[in-house]
Amino acid sequence: MNLKYRIKFHTFPFADSIFIAEYRAFGIWMKINNNQTGCLLPHSSTYCESLEEVKERIALHKSNMERSKDWWNRSITIIDVWKQES
Repeated sequence: MNLKYRIKFHTFPFADSIFIAEYRAFGIWMKINNNQTGCLLPHSSTYCESLEEVKERIALHKSNMERSKDWWNRSITIIDVWKQES
């Protein structure tokens, strides 16, 4: 699986500009936050104030994804404990 990365630059009329790092997986653009867990967190953790900080987040995310290898190909077995006790 090849991940694509992009940096979004937002300018506001009466506030400082911000940068947002995103990666694309399964056709969805996800924001990279402080904890590298996706976009389902507060927006304050997903934006950066400098371009260097955004590049560091992308580099850290790439290294984490290389380390995880082919995690989506692993099989998962769910054992329902409640049904076994009955």
